[in-house]
Amino acid sequence: MLLVILFVGLTILATVGPAVVYGLVIWWFDRYEKEPWGLLAVTFVWGAIPAIFLSLVAEIGLDVPLLAVFGQAAGEAIGGSVVAPIVEEVVKGFAIFLLFLTFRAEMDGVLDGVVYGALVGFGFGMTENALYFLGAMVEGGAEYWLTVVFVRTMLFGLNHGLFSSIVGLGFGYASVANSRWKAWLAPPLALAGSIMIHAVHNISASLTPELCWPVIVSLLTDWGGVLVILVVLLLAWDREKARVVRELRDEIGRGTVSRTDYEIAASYWLRIAAQWRAFMTHGLGHARRLRRLYQLLTELAFKKHRLRGVRDKRKGEKEITRLRAEIMDLRAEISH
Repeated sequence: MLLVILFVGLTILATVGPAVVYGLVIWWFDRYEKEPWGLLAVTFVWGAIPAIFLSLVAEIGLDVPLLAVFGQAAGEAIGGSVVAPIVEEVVKGFAIFLLFLTFRAEMDGVLDGVVYGALVGFGFGMTENALYFLGAMVEGGAEYWLTVVFVRTMLFGLNHGLFSSIVGLGFGYASVANSRWKAWLAPPLALAGSIMIHAVHNISASLTPELCWPVIVSLLTDWGGVLVILVVLLLAWDREKARVVRELRDEIGRGTVSRTDYEIAASYWLRIAAQWRAFMTHGLGHARRLRRLYQLLTELAFKKHRLRGVRDKRKGEKEITRLRAEIMDLRAEISH
């Protein structure tokens, strides 16, 4: 009994631990305008619970006719290589679609889309891993359990985050696309790419026990995809920084922001250093107010950038006026 409790505890640690670490890393990548914690949590939970449940129901329902028509071996192969990637990426992508429709103002570009997509994927992967780990513990004991844990958390631990981040990339691009046809085309193309990479992984994984070499295809595809997403994130950083620099420059003349705060707002590391100095000198409250100031300045820059492509600017200009007033009030509070 004690051994069972130990294995269950280790299984929980092996599932939750990597998901939390991966989630914090992708959250850190969102440097300039952090997404609301509530939306991030809902996205993660969607992947961890509803998406898993809906995927299981859909896959079981579709596997029954496949097995009846194609037989056991072929039906399982089609289910794992075709049905599962389509169902899982559509179900996970549905959360990103809802965010795109409901909280459009929070999705300011490719980086935001990747963050939301990766989080729903990490939530999905966490619960899926828990099911696999518990199955491995029952079927093969400690040695088999360790093997499955290593493969699914280390070698392929980023898989579902990668697949869903591609879908998020599509919606993030659509949120800032400069033409309607690009905005409509990006999400379905991204979903198709996500399904394709997922299918390649599943096919390679199913062939690996017999041929061995397909695992190399999985590793190259998955880690190559992670590298591409990393490059996209780095490019997104540069674009967001350039947006802050460009859109806040004229705010100095307006008196909205000082030259010093303008320069700090344009640099992630200068922001961190300024907040640390504020904490060491004046305490946590002052550091939080300073952090809020840089968040508002970034939000102002992003609002001004988005307003450029809008015909009816009245609502956007009203929001910009509100942000300027809030920034001025906060600056006065900080100076005192």
